[in-house]
Amino acid sequence: IQPVEYHDDRFVAYSMGNFVFDQMQRAQTREGFFMRCTLTCDDRVTLTRVEMVPYRIYDYCQPRVLEGKGGQKVLDRVLDISGMGREGD
Repeated sequence: IQPVEYHDDRFVAYSMGNFVFDQMQRAQTREGFFMRCTLTCDDRVTLTRVEMVPYRIYDYCQPRVLEGKGGQKVLDRVLDISGMGREGD
């Protein structure tokens, strides 16, 4: 997991290229997030919503969405390394 940020009014999410790895040795290499993005198409395409969806890899290359406390822990880690607080903070 690597940071997310706004750069020149654009949203940037780093380390999104390796969605599934078979690195089962450590929990941190088995956890990540994918992005669910909403785009608006008028005169131009605009990113209007970004949702980070946490996941964990199970049984070698089988990602499953993490919900509840496990999912929140992953999202909190992303926000922490990004220097951002949780929504509403």
